[in-house]
Amino acid sequence: MQIGSFGLDDLQDGPIIDELNDRRRSIGLPVSERLPWQLMPVATWLPELIRGAEPAAPFGRREYRFEDAEGPVTVTQRPAGAGRRPSVYATLGSAAGGVEGTALAYRAVLAALADVDADVLFTIGKTDPGALGPIPANVRVASYVAQREAMMCDAAVIHGGSGTTVAALYRGLPTVCVPLFADQFHNATALAAHGLGLTVGADRAAQELAPAVHRVLTEPAFRSSMARVADELRAVPTADLLVRSWAEQPARV
Repeated sequence: MQIGSFGLDDLQDGPIIDELNDRRRSIGLPVSERLPWQLMPVATWLPELIRGAEPAAPFGRREYRFEDAEGPVTVTQRPAGAGRRPSVYATLGSAAGGVEGTALAYRAVLAALADVDADVLFTIGKTDPGALGPIPANVRVASYVAQREAMMCDAAVIHGGSGTTVAALYRGLPTVCVPLFADQFHNATALAAHGLGLTVGADRAAQELAPAVHRVLTEPAFRSSMARVADELRAVPTADLLVRSWAEQPARV
């Protein structure tokens, strides 16, 4: 199963092969010098627009429908109405709070959210709320909120992690990415390249995040592009249908 792009510039084959061989030994299979996608069919919920240019998968690569941690994605449109205040969901992911040096990014994002003309939910995982400084009046801070609730909004400020990125894509939510590490820069670049959102560097977030959020909330092109992608993604087969279609294709060992 693929949950991140195989086409990242800094992806190293050696550690992947070593990890795979540790698993192979543990279940009595012979070791191999080939990469996982060279040995068996690949199943992924990561859309092609995010995967980008990737190495060939000789035995095939198939997409299946993404699900939230709580279950299938549910898309609930917020009620329209004149004068309704926009809502924004902001998150830097579940892992960033434990990474050294990310506290500055959290504080910069929070400071910028104060200037966003919207009601904002900012989930911070294990980050200490006391380390963030004053909480703006328009921002509610929480450790965790289920995506089906958090993403019932008009736009999302995200870190660009694969799961959060795809959850926003399935809902057609225009995004502003503030990438911090790993595949987040790759994913953020892909969204911007397809006109689905904007990217702001963590070191510029305090100054540039609020104007970027204003753009994705008010410029129709972002929402229309996201809506088109969301329609396409929701036509992808579910995981159980994909498994059944591959049931007669044994993995190569």
